[in-house]
Amino acid sequence: MHKGSVSLGNSMGLTPSEFNEKRRDLRAVLQRRATERKRNHPNSPSARRLQKKRMRLGSGMMNRHAIIQSMETDGVGARLCVRTPIDIRPYVKAVEVVQPSEDLPSSSVSKGARSTRKRSRKEKSDERDREKEAAVLKARLESPPPITVGFDAGRKKLFVGAVCRDVIKKPETVTFTRARYYAEMGYWRHQTWSKARTSNSTVARALADVSVSGGYRNCDLDTWRSSLEAERRHEKVLDEEFVVSPDYALWKMRLHRKKRSSLDRNTGHVIRLATHGQSPERLLLLGMGDAKFSSSGKGEQSAPTSAVTEAFRRSMKKEMLHNPKRQILMENVSEFRTTLCCCACGSVTTKARVRSYSIDGGWENRESRRLRLCTTCEETGGKRRDRDVQGARNMLWILQHEYYGGRENRPWYMTRKGCSGTVASTCIRPMTSKAKRHAGALAPSIENPL
Repeated sequence: MHKGSVSLGNSMGLTPSEFNEKRRDLRAVLQRRATERKRNHPNSPSARRLQKKRMRLGSGMMNRHAIIQSMETDGVGARLCVRTPIDIRPYVKAVEVVQPSEDLPSSSVSKGARSTRKRSRKEKSDERDREKEAAVLKARLESPPPITVGFDAGRKKLFVGAVCRDVIKKPETVTFTRARYYAEMGYWRHQTWSKARTSNSTVARALADVSVSGGYRNCDLDTWRSSLEAERRHEKVLDEEFVVSPDYALWKMRLHRKKRSSLDRNTGHVIRLATHGQSPERLLLLGMGDAKFSSSGKGEQSAPTSAVTEAFRRSMKKEMLHNPKRQILMENVSEFRTTLCCCACGSVTTKARVRSYSIDGGWENRESRRLRLCTTCEETGGKRRDRDVQGARNMLWILQHEYYGGRENRPWYMTRKGCSGTVASTCIRPMTSKAKRHAGALAPSIENPL
């Protein structure tokens, strides 16, 4: 910032000292009002509302070095952007000085000598990289074990997190479903409100007429003309309902704000669960699946698949600001065979059979899309697990292996080399015709997979 410039907070008269003083006074006023109402009316709901409002204000103070730099608004609410200076001196490292090479210029050296020199330099570079990696792995073995979290993202469940704070105990599982996301953002309330608004006979007749006309998602000129005529006939009704009235715009802004609030709340819950009661010097190691998929499927509601990763990054930044000593490392984990293999014994699982009610009426046995069955863990009946929970725990297991042993230390049954000798039906990646012939030579009885 320029020496003569003034920040937004200073121009508004909102410095950290003034902000803390006003916040303290406001909390005291709310506490006094709540106490008086509770004394006069012990069961008054207004006293409880005042107490909740006071708790939402929080008891913390703004950093005295903070600067209110800007303000953001989405048309409904306002958000102050507060910048806090961070001391970067502990993170500054000395630059290694590279000595100039004393070799002869390339013009006076033959082609074979240059290639030999390149090979020798590459070998030396690879050797140095191996030595550095060995030193890093040795230091990791001597340091305290990290807090590891494995995430399996998806559409039905936006993410499933497996949190391991103690390697001896079973990892804790946190699930964030798409239904919960839509409930927290108020989508169903908006649908009910919109249905009630459009139940008016005049508005319903106008919407039905526009819908029957065909719409504009086509290349038919007659359909376009009929759609324009339908909108022209009901122009006044549609304008009064959707243009003049600001209610739809307000609902849209509220939904937009609650989307981000829901994602930040649930991702922050996982970070807080992992770090609660733990030393700030322990490393927080996060493993996110590297699978990419669309945000919606056939007949499904859309899911914020890419926004989940951004929400985790925001939660990580908040944790680093809250605990400057905390180191956080986020790695991408390959999801190859993580859903297929059992997270307890490593054996290949199958789709569990469930009993459900069919559309035609009556009960039927069918293969489940969400459950996996392992007959090795429990021989009588088998052990059933949710596929996303199994994938998250397997990614946690992979993350711990790779942290202490490098990328090559991934469990063999979840590698491509580990499943190359199996038959095609037990491998996730589709096999080519040449690979199928090779697999048939290795395992002639393809009809009986492992």
